[in-house]
Amino acid sequence: MKKPLVSVVMSVYNSEKWLSYSIESIIEQTYTNFEFVIINDGSTDNSKVILNEYSDRDKRILVIHQKNIGLTKSLIKAIKLSKGDIIVRIDADDLSSKERIEQQLKELEKKKLDLIATNFSLIDINGEKIKYFDIRKKQEEILEILLGGNSFFPHSSVMFKKEAYLKLGGYNLFFNKSQDIDLWIRFIQKNYKIGVCSLNKPLNFIRIHEEQITHKNDNDIFTSISILNFYCRSQNQLEISEYKFEDKLKAIDRIKKSKYYQTINTKNKIRFIKKFFFSRDFLNIIKDLFGTHSFRLIKYFRIVLMQDREIYKRLANEILFRNEF
Repeated sequence: MKKPLVSVVMSVYNSEKWLSYSIESIIEQTYTNFEFVIINDGSTDNSKVILNEYSDRDKRILVIHQKNIGLTKSLIKAIKLSKGDIIVRIDADDLSSKERIEQQLKELEKKKLDLIATNFSLIDINGEKIKYFDIRKKQEEILEILLGGNSFFPHSSVMFKKEAYLKLGGYNLFFNKSQDIDLWIRFIQKNYKIGVCSLNKPLNFIRIHEEQITHKNDNDIFTSISILNFYCRSQNQLEISEYKFEDKLKAIDRIKKSKYYQTINTKNKIRFIKKFFFSRDFLNIIKDLFGTHSFRLIKYFRIVLMQDREIYKRLANEILFRNEF
């Protein structure tokens, strides 16, 4: 049986520090029938030179240089240019184990899944392992975690069928961030099958550093809207991301003012302090937390004790089902 063509997609923006390591981890895959579509999203460092060197060396690599348009638009473009029926994501600072594609594809086909992620390890700037995450869960458990505002599995760890992606409408252009959470929720809500590789070891390695999007943005308005969109669809309402411009601004303003959104922000800042206690951002976080949010932490202590999913449910009830736009 002919092996299917797999399209690996990557967006690059000023990633010269770790770009070569990430590309090498794909080139060295045990599964060889793949193409590697890389969008250089307006990098101003040495990324362009590095990418050109690799594309000259390996015919499977297609590099597109463009002005900066952001991650979401770049990924949409990369997938549009891809020729394979299977899409694999990798970020320019992360790594894949040599057997990642082979193992994911094997289980995707055997289990008849539409999307599959992997267990992963966090690594530091030197590539040293920090922590291993075993995320093998059932689909209904994954949805519960996503609806609590947790991305659950890294964007870089995912393989999915292009046909399912296209039927879902792909990445939503509204989401500058959290575009992955929005897409994974739609996969499950539209009854596509998703899962995690069964191997009890990491096939993906996520690098932790100060420049990464998730480090800068532990929680954002886009995460909340991706979850609220789930409740909109479940009630056959228009999604917030599809509102008219003026109504969308009004909705976003109401979300930000909600005690439930503010509570989620406070809880995430506390988690952030635990994760990065010795980072250079520590003093600013402390100032922000105790200057802006401390009174809310006291006022809404009962809400803080709730599970995140319950807080998002209440946010949806307040924003979507009690107010007219």
